[in-house]
Amino acid sequence: MPDVTTIVIYALVGAVVSYKILWKKTELLPKWPRSATVTYEQLTHLSEQMRDWYFNEGGIYLSAKSRKTYGDAQEAIQAVLEHHNKGPITTRHYDEIKDKLSSLRTQLTNDLLSRRSAPRLP
Repeated sequence: MPDVTTIVIYALVGAVVSYKILWKKTELLPKWPRSATVTYEQLTHLSEQMRDWYFNEGGIYLSAKSRKTYGDAQEAIQAVLEHHNKGPITTRHYDEIKDKLSSLRTQLTNDLLSRRSAPRLP
């Protein structure tokens, strides 16, 4: 039976690998430079890709806070898609979803402690 340290290391490696995959999927709606060609069809595909990632790759690694921000992002996408499913995405919807995905990425970095300041050397 593996010891606790080994389990934690394997879990951290799994989280890093799976979080990187989710991070890449969210590139559809960047802040800089803004994409002028995003459609509601692409937003549907993003939501499906995120769902597949959640159940097949990375959902098991999400912390409680990351799981909440993931859910918030998916709920925001679904709220938009409830009334719009074709054509170019509006600026308002772009910004709403972009902000939710940004919050998700921020929480993923919090889980991995990847945005902390480097330790000072003596």
